[in-house]
Amino acid sequence: MIGAGGNAVWRRVEILNLTVGLVGAAAAVEVAVLVAGTAPGDAGFFVGRQANATGIVLNGARCSVAGTMQLRFCNPTAGALTPPATDDYDLYILRNTGAPG
Repeated sequence: MIGAGGNAVWRRVEILNLTVGLVGAAAAVEVAVLVAGTAPGDAGFFVGRQANATGIVLNGARCSVAGTMQLRFCNPTAGALTPPATDDYDLYILRNTGAPG
């Protein structure tokens, strides 16, 4: 958490057994995950607990609609890649709480 005067607050959410499909060459996919209490404007980042597929970049998260976070998986390589099946992730959610105090 960052001070009560504003900026951002975060919380950690476990995402278990997430399966992400094929990520095409030089492309990105977003995977929707239900997270109670999130609101449009929330953002975040996430980390995988297991070895990630070589070349896959975990590229942040955003709240698309209340209660749903979109996790972005990017593949900057020249070939299609698939992240490991049923991986576990830790999602850290950031919420702007106002101007710095």
